[in-house]
Amino acid sequence: TLNALRRGAQRGPNLIPYAGLGLGVAIPHVEVQRTDPPQSARTDEYQITGPALQALGGIEWRFGRRLSLFVEFKLSCAMIRGDLVGGGKVTTNLCTHQLLAGPAVHLRARDSIPASP
Repeated sequence: TLNALRRGAQRGPNLIPYAGLGLGVAIPHVEVQRTDPPQSARTDEYQITGPALQALGGIEWRFGRRLSLFVEFKLSCAMIRGDLVGGGKVTTNLCTHQLLAGPAVHLRARDSIPASP
């Protein structure tokens, strides 16, 4: 997906909220083994199947010139419309919820760390 992110105004000395939206193309690995004739027709390939969307929001805690920790929630959705070997289609809409957290290293250092009140 191609994402657009927006950082909010700094909250407190080191907290920065952010949010984003993304749009892309779903390219899943479609795997289907038919049980009806022709049973030898197995679909096992990557396909461009439809649009993919995501929305995210999080907060970053900066504690050094190049270091921070983040917590982020992300919702990703894809509309899958795949073609099957031997004829037919597979169609589904998938959405996943993700909670991410971890360290971040910034390539460009900040000039100074804001002082705590």
